[in-house]
Amino acid sequence: MTVACIECGGTIEPVIGPGRMRQYRHVTLELPTDFVMPTCQRCGAIWLDTPTVHRLDTVLRRLYDKRP
Repeated sequence: MTVACIECGGTIEPVIGPGRMRQYRHVTLELPTDFVMPTCQRCGAIWLDTPTVHRLDTVLRRLYDKRP
């Protein structure tokens, strides 16, 4: 199933890779390189559906708790 971006009409695709940063509790954390983020291939908008939000919260909480 193809999902269209609400920002530009581009195609939402699963994206993994290094260097993706997210804010969590006033701290900037880098997502694991294997974390899948549905992202528009045209404009780069992130598609945060409910399953992705739950996975993201779990990962960010774990990263936050591990920080020094």
